[in-house]
Amino acid sequence: MPRGSYTNEFKAQTVSLVVDKGRSIPKLAKELGVTTTTIRSWVKEHQNMQKGEYQRVQELERENKSLRKELAESQEIVEILKKTAVILGKR
Repeated sequence: MPRGSYTNEFKAQTVSLVVDKGRSIPKLAKELGVTTTTIRSWVKEHQNMQKGEYQRVQELERENKSLRKELAESQEIVEILKKTAVILGKR
C-alpha cells in the first residue's frame, strides 16, 4: 500500500489491534510497515471520537431530563386547567 493512502478499514483494524487487543504500537508498526507516529495519531483520533461521542450522549441525557421535567410541568398545568374548566362550567 503506498505511503499515506490507508483505507478506513485498515486504520480501524489497526486501531482495534492496539485498543482492543493491547498490541504494541512499535511492533505493530514494524509488522504493517506503518510508522509508529501514524498509528499513534489513528489511536488518538479514535480516542477523541470516543470522548466526543460520550460528551454528546451526556448532553442528550441532560436535554432529555430537562424535556421530561418540562413535559411533567405542562401536563400538570393541563390538569389544573381541566379542573378549572369543570368548576367554571358548573357556575
